[in-house]
Amino acid sequence: MIGRLIATVAAFVVAGAADVIYNPTATLITGKVAGDQFQNSDVSAITVPLTFSVVNGVGGLMSLLLLIALVAIWAKPVLKLIADATAAE
Repeated sequence: MIGRLIATVAAFVVAGAADVIYNPTATLITGKVAGDQFQNSDVSAITVPLTFSVVNGVGGLMSLLLLIALVAIWAKPVLKLIADATAAE
């Protein structure tokens, strides 16, 4: 159980570190792209929504990876707890 708690804390630390590295970069990228959207160009009209979608997608992927890590850490004890609870009835 202690190992799972340590692994959970480690997963949150890694996810937090990745977020700390990713967010400033994403902010700078989206800021630059947002400023470029006022140019009279078809390319800027296409790159703004695409860039914003990619930035949001990467953030969502990072959250999904954290969720997968937590499920991998805690699935076995939770399933055992559920099995024990249903067997006791």
